Amino acid sequence: MKLEIIEWIDSMGVNPLWTHISDMENHVCKCKSVGYIVQETNEFIVIAPNIADAENDLQVCGHMVIPKCAILKRDVQSVIQNI
Repeated sequence: MKLEIIEWIDSMGVNPLWTHISDMENHVCKCKSVGYIVQETNEFIVIAPNIADAENDLQVCGHMVIPKCAILKRDVQSVIQNI
């Protein structure tokens, strides 16, 4: 299992107020997440910051799915054989 820092982009806010188009300040958020890669497909990765070996059955807490099209950079920190 790999421990990685993922740099990715996300959407930014939903303004609840009426706004003139000329007054809008639009951009995306640049995010960084750190965790274990617990699943990976061609479309997404699943990253989990917390992992436990409960009675020889791995569990995760706080996992998040990040679409690969949103990922800017992946930095492998280490490879974990056992926890």
